[in-house]
Amino acid sequence: MHEFCFLVCLVLSTVVTNSGHVQAFPVFNANKNTVWKPTEHISELSQNPWTKLSLNIADTESVDYIPVSVADFAIAEHNLNSINNSTDNSISCSMCKAVVKPLRKLMFSNSSQSLALFTGVILCKLFRINSPNVCEHIVPIFGPWAFTVLSHTFFEVDHICGLVGSCPKQNSNFDEWEVTLPAKHTEPDPDGNQVETQQSDGEDEEDAMYVMHLSDWHHDPEYREGYEADCDEPLCCRVPPANPTAVKRSAGKWGDFQCDSPRVLLMNMLEYIPTVVPRVDLVVMTGDQPPHDIWLETVDSMLNVTRTTARDLGGTFYNHLNHIKVFPTIGNHDAIPANSFPTSRTQDAPSSQWVYDELAEQWSVWLPNTTTESLRTRGGYSAIASPGLKIISLNTNFFYRLNWWMLMRPRDEPDPEGTLGWLVNELQQAENDGDKVFIIGHMSPIHLDADHVLGMQFARVVARYHDIIAGQFYGHSHFDEFQIFYDVEKQRRDNSPNPDPINMAYLGPSVTPFTKLNPAFRVYKYSRKTHRLLNHYTYSFDLEEANKPGNEPQWYLLYDAKTAYGLKDLNPTTWHDLTTDFLVPRNVIPDQQTFSTDGSQPTDPLHKYATFSTRNPAYHFPNCIKKGSSFGEASCRKRAVCQLRGGKSGPYGGSDLCDPISGKAVDALRKTDAPLRKHSEGAALRIAGILVGWHGAFEDQNDQDGEAVCRS
Repeated sequence: MHEFCFLVCLVLSTVVTNSGHVQAFPVFNANKNTVWKPTEHISELSQNPWTKLSLNIADTESVDYIPVSVADFAIAEHNLNSINNSTDNSISCSMCKAVVKPLRKLMFSNSSQSLALFTGVILCKLFRINSPNVCEHIVPIFGPWAFTVLSHTFFEVDHICGLVGSCPKQNSNFDEWEVTLPAKHTEPDPDGNQVETQQSDGEDEEDAMYVMHLSDWHHDPEYREGYEADCDEPLCCRVPPANPTAVKRSAGKWGDFQCDSPRVLLMNMLEYIPTVVPRVDLVVMTGDQPPHDIWLETVDSMLNVTRTTARDLGGTFYNHLNHIKVFPTIGNHDAIPANSFPTSRTQDAPSSQWVYDELAEQWSVWLPNTTTESLRTRGGYSAIASPGLKIISLNTNFFYRLNWWMLMRPRDEPDPEGTLGWLVNELQQAENDGDKVFIIGHMSPIHLDADHVLGMQFARVVARYHDIIAGQFYGHSHFDEFQIFYDVEKQRRDNSPNPDPINMAYLGPSVTPFTKLNPAFRVYKYSRKTHRLLNHYTYSFDLEEANKPGNEPQWYLLYDAKTAYGLKDLNPTTWHDLTTDFLVPRNVIPDQQTFSTDGSQPTDPLHKYATFSTRNPAYHFPNCIKKGSSFGEASCRKRAVCQLRGGKSGPYGGSDLCDPISGKAVDALRKTDAPLRKHSEGAALRIAGILVGWHGAFEDQNDQDGEAVCRS
């Protein structure tokens, strides 16, 4: 009878919610002391933009049908229980569907959605989740999206009846899918993973290639110098209503730690770049051009930013620097609404075709015609950057957990838009041709914001083709980070305790100072002869100093990897050994800022990493460096190292790479990232959270140990 109890509760809650429709629930505005009807504040949202169903007309026929369905179910349930030793569950399954189907229709009717959106705005304001202005805009934008996904996933008739045990459970088996990997037919590169004797940087200039890495541009055309930089909205330095009349802290000319990039900052950086290295051979830009005002963005505002960025980059790298090629990739903010990238087969979802078409047109000045078809199909492409070097640009938004459309993709589409299969084909072609490959994308597929199952499969692809992947370059977190890839397949074959480090991903620092980060960019030095990265160099400037009267940005070399960390090379094994070094405290002063007042760098390796990661003396990262942390210092160090090794919710969490972190804790964390069809309760909670809060909506929150959770 537990199925019956569950369904009765569902019936009662639905009927009560819809009794008398929305008008039966008057809510008073504290300021006007009058009834505040939903249509007075979200009147512009007359229909669900995805399903196109009206949100203004009550569905009385659905309400009237419920009592009949309940009565039928009760009678049938009684008759079924009177049959002794009955093992046929088909009758119970049919009855469950007969009741749940109209209930589902009612729960997602126009009146129910309107009431829920209305309530979401109220709760957002009541609990001061954000400013009234943001609450009134973001719920109507993301609420219908959440309703659409929930109605097609957790609240599917088959899923609910399977959940209560009346029908077979509906699983997609996404977590059982594996991408097909061709066997290796050729001998591995003779250099393989051997540690080469590193030459000094000055001995191979003719052989060197310099690669510029720009990430998370986040140009804000609405930035205004002198406006409020300490506002009550997620993004400041803008005109009202984001700012009070009395300014507490005025926005500087060159930007602010609570704001996105003013154009003057971006142009100053582009003017400085040509002075950095002897030459720039190619540029990779890893996504996120628009600002973080996700509650206000429109198609026109996004197009304005992306077109301006394309012109600015073209003016610098194409016109003034001898037609240097730029290889861009798509970020999660490069769509409306943010994170919205459904596959072409996803029903009741908007098409991303307009985004792909627009960016294909903007990027055509740099990319060959051969990239157009793939870019317009999946938002990714491949191109030859130079003889023997291929660029593969991945649309990693298909891997992003906050791209809710992935929860709705068809059960027979475990590989969104065939992205991983396409990647394998491109890598196989490069292997056949004897080429090396740079993989670029916005978010690392093994980042803690990524889907665990897809991240696992991507790691398998890297393990198979690691000897031809010369570099991986991403952004998204805004921090200056790296991640190590390991060969778990070989570990299983050899029955060894830990997999071998085989490849590296470099997460470039953000250009935007949002939030609390000094602007920065990266340059890689690559050897055409050995097909290896020789070093990387990060440049930044002190934003607070630049904003002082009469000053301007003074860009400088923040650090180079080999010198700062004492590395003999940039081999994956060398980076792995460095993370082992991170576990050992050395001369840590608990209260010490990441930058000393005399400009010297800390001596503790992890503390030094924190210095470079944040580029801000006021930003303690991770918090184990900060006195009074709720985590013990050793625990925080282990967690930071686990993330660098791709272990926290990544593909290597089950190995000893995160030891001595509890394996059970890591496994539990990994289970929360399983696909919706098998673990839909957790996904439903994540989606529902957007109606009353922003789980990652502004990508600015950090967990207690200082690791970036959802910044982008």
